[in-house]
Amino acid sequence: MADRTPTNRPGNREGGSASRTAMIWIFTIAALLLLVLLIVFILQNQDAVLVRYFGLEGQLPLGVALLIAAVAGGLLVAASGVARVTALRIKARREAKRRAGRPASAGVHGEAAEAPAPEPRRLDAGAGDAGSAGAPAEPPAGRRNRFPEG
Repeated sequence: MADRTPTNRPGNREGGSASRTAMIWIFTIAALLLLVLLIVFILQNQDAVLVRYFGLEGQLPLGVALLIAAVAGGLLVAASGVARVTALRIKARREAKRRAGRPASAGVHGEAAEAPAPEPRRLDAGAGDAGSAGAPAEPPAGRRNRFPEG
């Protein structure tokens, strides 16, 4: 039977990184601690408050009302995140299909592709002084040498 010293246990890896199981336990313990804190908050805020929402009216304990508001806010954030990720996935899928199935000059729906954007002018490019037509524009104050070349 193999020696089960700390250096050759199945959960240990080179570099000291934690195993997936250890990370799950850490997350579970942290979630349970947050749950205990939430329960304490709700139990300490039992004063009844009047809640009105779109013509509906009722009384709830303050802690429960705040919990409902927080959960509703979290659901709104999650829904907007899902909508954004879905839109990005659809866009990426369309772009991948366009690249795989059509030449680069054709657009998504068969129309001509847009002209490529012109290269931005460098501030130090051009000749002449600030009054001449070929002179570069002076950068705004505070933006000078923000990304020095070198």
